[in-house]
Amino acid sequence: MGKLQLVQRFTVRVVAPRKLKQEFQQTGGRIDGSTATFGAPFYGDSFLGRLVYGDSKGELHCTDGDYDVPEPSEYTPEGKSYKEVSLINIVLVERGGCSFVTKVKVARRKHAHAVIIVDKKDSVLTSQDIRNIIVADDGYGSNINIPSVLISRPDGSCAVGFPADVARR
Repeated sequence: MGKLQLVQRFTVRVVAPRKLKQEFQQTGGRIDGSTATFGAPFYGDSFLGRLVYGDSKGELHCTDGDYDVPEPSEYTPEGKSYKEVSLINIVLVERGGCSFVTKVKVARRKHAHAVIIVDKKDSVLTSQDIRNIIVADDGYGSNINIPSVLISRPDGSCAVGFPADVARR
């Protein structure tokens, strides 16, 4: 009897800036990862946002005080009394130190609309390997309503390595 493992796959596509997009030229700007089992997007959903990153102060993006990211840009539509976000924040954090759920909850409190978790600094896993990892709920993720994805260290390092092009705090 064979065993099957269902892993949700998530693809991030880099559309700008041009220099970062060129880093992923071989894949057509695509970064493959593994979608979390909590807060997962609806099948076929897509969204556009700006990548934001805050340097960790030593707690690996596990606490509210560990890092800062800019708030999403807002505007008031003409003739309306409410504000809308012009471009959502996709927060980039590093794996390790706490559960995936904790990282996403902290990022959500920092106005994240989606979270990209970059694998650990010493990881040798490729994008293909990452696709087989289950980004599991630790039992406290039932109220998370934003998607998150785990990507490989090399792919994530490319994004973090563009401080002038990534909104950074």
